[in-house]
Amino acid sequence: MGRVGRTNTGIAYAVDGHAVGDVLPVLLVHGHLDDRHALADVRAMIGDRHVAALDLPWHGASSAPIDANADILGTAIIDVLDDLGWSQCLVIGHAVGATAALLAAVSASHRFAGLLLVSVLGDLADHDRQRLLNFAGFIDEEGAGRWLAILCAALWFSEEWVVLHPELTTRLEATFARNIPMAAAACCRALASSSPMQPALPTLRGVVDVTVVAGTEDLVTPPGRVADVVAALGARLIELQAGHYPFEEQAVAFREIVQTFLARFDGARRRSSPSS
Repeated sequence: MGRVGRTNTGIAYAVDGHAVGDVLPVLLVHGHLDDRHALADVRAMIGDRHVAALDLPWHGASSAPIDANADILGTAIIDVLDDLGWSQCLVIGHAVGATAALLAAVSASHRFAGLLLVSVLGDLADHDRQRLLNFAGFIDEEGAGRWLAILCAALWFSEEWVVLHPELTTRLEATFARNIPMAAAACCRALASSSPMQPALPTLRGVVDVTVVAGTEDLVTPPGRVADVVAALGARLIELQAGHYPFEEQAVAFREIVQTFLARFDGARRRSSPSS
């Protein structure tokens, strides 16, 4: 992306494209242990539109207090919108980025016309919280290097995709290297202690247009796992045969999803209620 910026709260972002009439800008929000570069392929699917991508707190070039709670993820999105001067936007968020988008929308629904949530986490079960704490302990002991990359490749991608892409582990290792290990571990612990979000989600129903994409082979957030989120939001659910990164494993199908999502808002600066 082109211009790089940083909010007063230390959130780094990059922005390119330009405003075109009433076409809403798009904010890209990456997942856990990634950074804003992780959604470069999604950016290419969007075309000539004002687009920004941020580094979430504890990730990439952004900063965050080590002892901050998970609410800071949603606050970071609002901070970036304010810095860019965007009164309203569309968000494409992946995994923790999708959760951050929901946190932001619950606090300021008027800033968001639509959300495309990919592999959204929703509220965490006890075993999810324990897994995040295990991740934090692993990072404390081993760092965010090759062993973590091997573990995440097996957890995040379908078995077939891992076999077909032997370079995947090396790529993940390079991505993790852009994050400070102590910060990555802090994010895991903040997520593990996060408060339930589910009770607040119905406030977005009929106010923010939401589409959820889930991978049928996703070990982290399978379609059955996101059912409660979809029901609470009155969202559309689209399933793709993929793991935790459907925009990589099913790029052609995901491009169509993105284009359909964006087309719903063309020429509309604000939607009072989503159409079906």
